Amino acid sequence: MRKTANRIIIVLAAALLVLFGALTAEAADIALSKTEISAVEGETAKLKLKGAKASKVKWKSSDETVAVVSSKGKVKAVGYGTCKVTAKYKKKTYTCKVEVESLLISEEAIALVRGRQRTLTVNSEKAKPVWNSSNPTVAAVNESGIVQGLTAGLSLITATWKGYTASCYVSVLGISTEALINTGKPKLSNLGRIVLAGSSSMDLWYSAPQAFAPYKVLNMAVGGSKVSDWLKWYPDMIVRYKPSAVVLYVGANDLANGNGVRGADNAQNTIALLNQLSSRLKDVPIYYVGVCPCHIRKGAWQEIAMSNSLVSSYCNVTKNVYYLDLPSKIVRSDGTPDPELFLPDKLHPSTKGYLVWKEHVAGPVKKNLKKSTKKSGKS
Repeated sequence: MRKTANRIIIVLAAALLVLFGALTAEAADIALSKTEISAVEGETAKLKLKGAKASKVKWKSSDETVAVVSSKGKVKAVGYGTCKVTAKYKKKTYTCKVEVESLLISEEAIALVRGRQRTLTVNSEKAKPVWNSSNPTVAAVNESGIVQGLTAGLSLITATWKGYTASCYVSVLGISTEALINTGKPKLSNLGRIVLAGSSSMDLWYSAPQAFAPYKVLNMAVGGSKVSDWLKWYPDMIVRYKPSAVVLYVGANDLANGNGVRGADNAQNTIALLNQLSSRLKDVPIYYVGVCPCHIRKGAWQEIAMSNSLVSSYCNVTKNVYYLDLPSKIVRSDGTPDPELFLPDKLHPSTKGYLVWKEHVAGPVKKNLKKSTKKSGKS
């Protein structure tokens, strides 16, 4: 009897050890998929309690004015602040910290010269806001957040998404680009800088000062401008600033979507502009950035390639004039533009796109300036 009892005790002990081990293993395997969430109002995120039966998990938010959570662990950011989302399972509680930011536009207030553009964005990559202008005769805004200054005055630009609204005040100055270039002598602090010129893709390069550092830049680009404009503007917008270098991105608006000038004609006009700059700015390096193809102007891809090829050939045989092959850096292996490098308007570079500009436009210019400084013996 005693032997039998001992065997029973041993078997029960072994079973308890197995059961305890299984329970311990189960507890060790249970964990939240995320312990921290950062979100913008209106955004959602999914939480899972790994290793647990989903139907047995009880979800709760410590502050539903900040974030709410569904019975299936879907978290929705509701308002600015911080809270905790908990998952209760078998008398144990698992916690995720949630931080929510307000929906904001990239700038609280901007000033625009009449005729110029500025692209606004919101601080959520998931958001697809509806843009609106309180005074569209002063400042118009399109579905991609591009603001165009039309007439002098004030307007409130709003971005609305899932019931949340962010705003930006826009002041449009009653002065045209033509008047802007005739405002008297340039400031001494602007002389000798790298002058950036051309159309909107250059105009919107707000991170250019950082990209070209330690060299200083003066961005004179004008959204919507064409080569024909710069053939009139270059003395006042470029030459009079006695630049240390010129970086030019122009020609895209001339080519348009295949319904503008032909590629060969665009190249001829561009070369005429480069010749004028070269003759007026002797020994100053001039860099022409090839026109980049984009999806919204697919009809012009062939003409863009033709124009770039002819301008590139000219630059290769012209002293102090350089062609920067940015177009080949923004296309994928199939030869089409990489959508990630463009804003939703499929026309202007995105933040990621301007990183490519930094490497393949600012990079070569800085490298050449550094070499020329060493050759001249300047420190």
